Amino acid sequence: MVSTTGDLIDEPDETLTVAVTASTGTVGDTSGTGTGTILDDDATPDVLIGDVSVTEGGDLVFDVTLTSASGGTITVDLATTDGSATAGADYTSTTGTVTFTPGDTAETFTVPTTSDALDEPDETLTVAVTASTGTVGDTSDAGTGTIVDDDRSEERRVG
Repeated sequence: MVSTTGDLIDEPDETLTVAVTASTGTVGDTSGTGTGTILDDDATPDVLIGDVSVTEGGDLVFDVTLTSASGGTITVDLATTDGSATAGADYTSTTGTVTFTPGDTAETFTVPTTSDALDEPDETLTVAVTASTGTVGDTSDAGTGTIVDDDRSEERRVG
């Protein structure tokens, strides 16, 4: 019997070979081998993107996480999409790749915002996955970035 050790890392099934290395007494042919397969029972990691807010002019730093560790490298391509915020006026349109090395479950994705002197409502944008490599599960989650306005008109001020 060969004992295996469980872990929480998603990885491919693994194989092992067993061979006779020594014997006592009278035995026949000992050149044969046996192959065993260790079946991985860990969930394939999903990609999650956290919501974040920042005062205009600051950086939106999105947490990008895997729901479980992987035994292989995973790359995730991300991109911004306008909500009520407009790329080029309220924030810098951003694309990029985050890389999760084996065992890694947390990375960040940064989107710069633009400071202005306009009194306007808070505005939003979205960060979503556009592609991925490696063994990954659900990539449909998206993060909402809220750009908090720091300009208040005189009409809003009281007293």
